[in-house]
Amino acid sequence: MHRHLPSLFHEFNEWRNLLSSIDDFHDEKPHTSTGVSLYEDKDHLYVELAVPGLVSDEIQISFEKGVLWVKGESKKTEDKEKKEIKYHFTSSQSFSYRVPLPAKVDEAQTPNAKLKNGILKVIFEKARATRPQHIQIKEEA
Repeated sequence: MHRHLPSLFHEFNEWRNLLSSIDDFHDEKPHTSTGVSLYEDKDHLYVELAVPGLVSDEIQISFEKGVLWVKGESKKTEDKEKKEIKYHFTSSQSFSYRVPLPAKVDEAQTPNAKLKNGILKVIFEKARATRPQHIQIKEEA
C-alpha cells in the first residue's frame, strides 16, 4: 500500500488540474440573486422582483385572490473548443415567487408589468376603499 500513495496523489492532482482547467475554460461563473421589494403610495402598490439574466418570454406572471405568482426559467447551451478538447455546457436557472399582497388591490384593473435591467416591476391599482381620502373641515358660524 505504501507504494500506491504517490500514484493516488498524482491521480488526485490530475483531476484537480482538469477541473481547474474547465473552470478557466468556462470563465462565466453562474450568479443567482433573489429578492422582492414591496412599497406603496397613495394610489398604487409596487412589487419589484429580481430576475437576473431573464427576458420577458422566460417569465410568467399571474395574480389570484391577493397573491402574485411569478415563475421563470432560463436554459442556455454552449459549445466551446480548447486545445482539441470539445466542451458542451448546459445551464438552467429557474425560480418561483409567491407574494401575498399586503393591501387590497383593484382586481378589475390589470396590473402593469415592466422589465428593466433584471428587475421586474409589477404595479397594482389600489382598491378605492383602501385609498386614503382627504376630508375637508367646514367652519360653522
